[in-house]
Amino acid sequence: MSKFDTKIYLDPSLSKKILASIRDKKKLNYKLLKITHLRKRLEDLEKKFRLKLNDNLKLNYKNYLFWQLVQEEYGLENLDIKKKLSGNKKNEVNINFTYFIKFLGFNPSLLSLLIFSKEIKKIVKQNNFFESLQKKIDLENISSSERINFINLLDKKEINLVSPLCPDYEHVKIGNNLYKYTFKKLGNGLGMMGLRFHSIYSDLLKLFLKENTKLNLHLLYGDFEGFSKLNCKRLKETEASFLKKIDQSSQKLSQKINYKKTCSAVVKELADKKKWKAGVKKNIQIIKNKMKKDLEFRIKVLEIAESRAHLYASWFPTLKKSKYLDISIEQGAEYTTMGDLFFKKYKNLCVLAFDHSKMKIFYTLNNSFPVLYGKRRY
Repeated sequence: MSKFDTKIYLDPSLSKKILASIRDKKKLNYKLLKITHLRKRLEDLEKKFRLKLNDNLKLNYKNYLFWQLVQEEYGLENLDIKKKLSGNKKNEVNINFTYFIKFLGFNPSLLSLLIFSKEIKKIVKQNNFFESLQKKIDLENISSSERINFINLLDKKEINLVSPLCPDYEHVKIGNNLYKYTFKKLGNGLGMMGLRFHSIYSDLLKLFLKENTKLNLHLLYGDFEGFSKLNCKRLKETEASFLKKIDQSSQKLSQKINYKKTCSAVVKELADKKKWKAGVKKNIQIIKNKMKKDLEFRIKVLEIAESRAHLYASWFPTLKKSKYLDISIEQGAEYTTMGDLFFKKYKNLCVLAFDHSKMKIFYTLNNSFPVLYGKRRY
């Protein structure tokens, strides 16, 4: 369970026992129920319940007053009363609180909603922020656990957002907001992902400003791709000319972003060539070992190699298809090495990427931090 789940999750059977005692005006045995840490919250709930009591209590709905308290506390327009499909009592009903599942990652008990309203409302608010973020910058859908990891980060009130950017490889438009890399030459412009970031950064800043969260931007081009002789040969570049164009790209992006930021390149900013290569070599072995031990991970890596086949065909046209898995593992190790460097350098780290979202699994192989992906456009 996540940090939030552990704190506010209360078992439904415990919820029923406690609410029944409050409803029947019975004294709670805090020690027996192991809820001494909740005494103050439960005493406050009892007071609220007593204030609600009146002669017009709907006897058919034993928890109706508790439902009303939830409705008022969360500003819900209506109570979604559903008849239970199972149970001995024909007229037994319940309230549908599935609205909260997408925010919390679990279906909360009635007692959780009643005594943890402050915490839950905070999560709802932060999730609303996340949904605005998802809409504004066109993010891929992410799991509940990943969403909660990101929301936990918002509590820090300062985030280091790192956006790794591909070099300015030649690309052509093949549809509405859809492009294809040709890899025939390397430019010194912003590149497809640099342009994508430039198009959304203003909305990004406004959203975080509204949330009173300081955002530190680190926009880093993949200069390490210039260390590949095969890549440079395909582009008719030397390593030196490749890195020079990366510098020019980062300078141009810096001029376009009217906000305090770091515009540079991964290795230039965080390591050197020797350390980079050592990190990649180490992580290749980590990936291969994990593939041997973890069948699910192995399947994911094989799927990545298959899904990137068209990309590799353009990128490395002389390479045999049988080598695509090796390329995927090597590139995966580059992502893992980036994740290692980012995690070591930046506190309160969040990565915002715009390439192939399947590669996400490699960023956090050795460390844990949120990774958000803009929807792929190539």
